Amino acid sequence: MLLTLKMEAALNQDRTHFTHQQDYLVAQAAMFELTGIESCAMTMTFALYELAKQPLLQARLRAEIRQTLGDAQAHAITYDKVQRMRYLTMVVDETLRKYPNVPILERECTPINKKRFVALRPYADCFVRRGMPVYISNLAIHHDPQYWPEPARFDPERFSPENRTLHMPMSYLPFGAGPHNCIGMAIAQMQIKLGLIHFLHTHRVEFCEKTVDNIEFDRKFLLLSNKSDIYLSVERCL
Repeated sequence: MLLTLKMEAALNQDRTHFTHQQDYLVAQAAMFELTGIESCAMTMTFALYELAKQPLLQARLRAEIRQTLGDAQAHAITYDKVQRMRYLTMVVDETLRKYPNVPILERECTPINKKRFVALRPYADCFVRRGMPVYISNLAIHHDPQYWPEPARFDPERFSPENRTLHMPMSYLPFGAGPHNCIGMAIAQMQIKLGLIHFLHTHRVEFCEKTVDNIEFDRKFLLLSNKSDIYLSVERCL
C-alpha cells in the first residue's frame, strides 16, 4: 500500500493530493509494524500469562479449540470456525480489558454548535476549550471497580453473552470508539485469535521459577508493555 501511494505521488507532480516525503512513508511503515505486529504479540503474551496462572481456564479454552477443529489440524482453521469459538472471544476480550494495547487515547475537543467551550459539569467544575487535546486513560477506565468489579482479577466470564448486556457504555475501549477508533480492530482480533488457536491446540503453558507473580508495566513505552520479560514453561500436549 505504501509503495502504491509513493507511485501515485510521483505521478502527481503538483503535489496537491499525495505526498511522498520519505519521513512520512517511514513513519507509516513503523506504525504498521508497531500496531499490526508488536501489539498483537504482546496481547497474546498477556493472554498466555493469565491462562498459565489459571490452568482450568486454559483447559476449557483448549477443549473448545479442539472440539471446534474436530479431526482437522490447526492449519485447516476457517473464519467460520473462529467465529464459533465463543470462549476464545471472551478470553481475548478480557485480556484486552486488563491489558489494553494503547493505555491512553488522544482526542480533540470539538464542541457542537460552534461553541468555544464545553462544560464538564456536573462531573467537574471546569471547561474544555475548543481544539484542546484530550487524553483519556482507557487503562484507568478498564481497572475502575465502578465499571469492572475486582478489576485485577482475570475473568473471561465478564464477556459472556449475558454479561455483555450489563456493561456501562464507553467503559470498554481497547480500540477506542466512534469514527476515530482503530481501523485495524477486526484484523488485530483475528490475528490474536489465530495465534492462540495454533499454539494452544498442541501446547500448554505453566508458570516456572522465573515467572513473575505480578506484571509491572513499562511507562516509557508507547504500547502497554511489561517492564521485565515474561517467562513461561511450554509443554507439548497430545
